[in-house]
Amino acid sequence: MAKLYYNMIHAGTWTIEKVPSLWKKKVEEMLAADNA
Repeated sequence: MAKLYYNMIHAGTWTIEKVPSLWKKKVEEMLAADNA
């Protein structure tokens, strides 16, 4: 599920604020790694 949210954020159809708290930390880690 984290990958799904990550892909939707990259596509511009979703924001990190909309990600459920269960997945938010993992998605934030994936986004941070992408920007590194």
